[in-house]
Amino acid sequence: MDRDILDIYVGDRLTATLERDPQNLEYVFSYLPGATDPISLTMPVIDTEDRFVTLPPVLETSLPEGELLEAIFRKMGKAIKLNDDFDLLKLVGMNLIGRLTVVPSGESPSARFPFTQPDRLEALLRSPNSKDMVTRAMIDFAERTGISGVLPKTFAISDGKSRLALPAGDYILKTESDEYPGICIVEHACMIACRSAGLDVPETILSDDGKSLLVRRFDIGPDGMRYGFEDFCSLRFISRKGKYEGSYEGAAKLLSLFSTDPEADRRKFFRAFAMMHLLKNGDAHLKNFGILYTSPEDVRLSPTYDMVTTTAFLPKDAPALTLKGNRTWLDAEGIAAFGAENCGLGTKETMEILEECLSGIEETIPLLRDLSERHPMAPVQRALSTFRQSPEVARESIIASMDESPAPRKSSRPTPE
Repeated sequence: MDRDILDIYVGDRLTATLERDPQNLEYVFSYLPGATDPISLTMPVIDTEDRFVTLPPVLETSLPEGELLEAIFRKMGKAIKLNDDFDLLKLVGMNLIGRLTVVPSGESPSARFPFTQPDRLEALLRSPNSKDMVTRAMIDFAERTGISGVLPKTFAISDGKSRLALPAGDYILKTESDEYPGICIVEHACMIACRSAGLDVPETILSDDGKSLLVRRFDIGPDGMRYGFEDFCSLRFISRKGKYEGSYEGAAKLLSLFSTDPEADRRKFFRAFAMMHLLKNGDAHLKNFGILYTSPEDVRLSPTYDMVTTTAFLPKDAPALTLKGNRTWLDAEGIAAFGAENCGLGTKETMEILEECLSGIEETIPLLRDLSERHPMAPVQRALSTFRQSPEVARESIIASMDESPAPRKSSRPTPE
């Protein structure tokens, strides 16, 4: 029986191998002699092999989900086994988020899947039916696209002349699904609100018809350098299937374990946590938080991504992870308490950040109102209501908490005459 082995590159350096052992139903991972760069912060370079019953979590980070995965099954299911993640990784490993590249043993990364079918990006963004164009591109390049997430999406590259070549590139191209009409509009507004609130977020460009969204990749630097990227499932060393199994307290603790500037990153995490509650984003699970790094000595919380008012589509939606064992939306007082108890922030700082978040949402209301008028859809209207109501409700909560604060006790000591 032929050995089924994948080569794993860190940047342009062949670093490790992963072999499927069908007899023992496990995977054998080994660093190559002379390897210096770990493939994951949870997997330091060692001389001995490791055995796994599932893929190492870092190799699951970019595996396709949702409609992209379904497109791969429909297109390739009869030609290749896709009943386990090893087959899927073999297929899409050439184009992953982050600095890892995975190819069949002996195959050159640079020789795989030349992209020679450019399209006009400007035409796509201006198209009256961008959804069909993105969906067709996703299907055409499905088996070459390593990116997670439920919505239809693929990679795009701009050459500075409005050209689009799929799937390898410096943008992620998303489109709405039939189940979530208007979601690209809502995500675009949420990301702009986050930027206005002081968060580091990638550039987003909305198509004219509101059905597609171009999101700049943050794992590629201005000079083309690829940064290491791991989501919080990888940092916890659990399968992507466990992305809803965790707590926000635990997520904050990961930054103390891995970040090289944990104080600053906990502050960023609190700001993102506050926006998640204010915007009612019920999909802030472990795969929607991540870290970027160039080495284990340079590790930071990644920019905020995939921020969406999910209650606009699922009115009864709740937070993706638990807080104190519960999945409930917090008022301003509860948000501030999380900052104090889990992010090491003082009362003054939490309130300043919270006010910046509220202002960021308010500043984005005119944009979302304009988009809702141009694209009248119920979910977009519901998102606009959240943008309008959330700051008002939060400020009422802040005032109420101040009114309920106990007054300073008078001293029982006699006042000197």
